[in-house]
Amino acid sequence: MFHELLDNPSRIAPGRLQAAARRQFPDIVRRSHLDLLDKADQRPPYSGKFVLIGVAIYSPRELQLLDAIDAAYSDWQGTAKVAVFDLMDCKDPKDVLEHYLPSPPYRQGLLGFRSPPQSPIVGIWDGAALLALETGLHDTQKLLRNQRLLK
Repeated sequence: MFHELLDNPSRIAPGRLQAAARRQFPDIVRRSHLDLLDKADQRPPYSGKFVLIGVAIYSPRELQLLDAIDAAYSDWQGTAKVAVFDLMDCKDPKDVLEHYLPSPPYRQGLLGFRSPPQSPIVGIWDGAALLALETGLHDTQKLLRNQRLLK
């Protein structure tokens, strides 16, 4: 589902393909078991496990990661809320803080981003307490597997 955003049988120029993928991303998220967290209407829950994943839409491997998380829904259904956003909407890690996690409890620990952070970015909270924060494909996959959000 997500990885299909970058399928290119018509050989569209890469820039146009990526722009189209970014436009289609919200619709694909709505058809998945994931939630879309956007700048205009974000209110992360203050109870239960909350997983936030920022991906670079131009990365086939990160889109495949979202497919794998969605496919593992039966394993995490009812135990976590998983929300995603497009990192291309952010200029820098500070932008993630200001636009995607505006509430002070959710900012806790986020200033520890690696410099520069790699994508994807995954944060996991239980209520307002940050449990884990990872960046980069390898480390985020490991974290998501440990949290039983990925097989």
